[in-house]
Amino acid sequence: MRNTIKETYEPSCIGTVTMGYRNLKTNSFTPIFHKKNLIMYGAADIMSRLVSGDNRYSISHMYYHYINTSVVPSLYEVNSRADGINFFSTLGNTTEDWIRIPILTSAKIDTYYDFAPGEEQNNVYSGNMATFVATSASHPTQQGESNASPSNYFAYAGDNGPSKIIGVALASSPDPLNKYKDIVFSRLALSSPITVQENSYIDCFWSIAFK
Repeated sequence: MRNTIKETYEPSCIGTVTMGYRNLKTNSFTPIFHKKNLIMYGAADIMSRLVSGDNRYSISHMYYHYINTSVVPSLYEVNSRADGINFFSTLGNTTEDWIRIPILTSAKIDTYYDFAPGEEQNNVYSGNMATFVATSASHPTQQGESNASPSNYFAYAGDNGPSKIIGVALASSPDPLNKYKDIVFSRLALSSPITVQENSYIDCFWSIAFK
């Protein structure tokens, strides 16, 4: 059983998320926001297994939480660090769903100094930040991960309006064929929705830095 930890506890790592549109014709990237995320309790479970040498728990997927609607959707907040895969597994009403997107390439390793401003010259860190990248096309035949019936499309147009992303997550998939065994490392609820557009992908760059 997990010990009780105050919600004000400061994790030993932070995450920042940048999302935007990738134009299919020019390949140009237009950022929409850059924001810090919430590190979940599951992050500790992932890290303990990684340092023990179990590579099955490497970060492997991002989730795009979306809703199909022609109006501005109601937004939400991530209220608890415990609200990981259980949150996504309960989605699946008539218009709300999520897609599970594989990470494109191995994470880029870089150095992040905001933990120790002014210490760059002392080489406090030599590679304490990993950046993961995912992108998602959209198509009327692309379906969400829930068991909703009928299935929820992820597309720029449809019977219920265009898909709108309202949240994202970073996850480990120790059993790639069973999404319900995923462990969510971090989550972010968007302050305004990102509408899926024709002729654009939606890219997400997710950086995790360790103190």
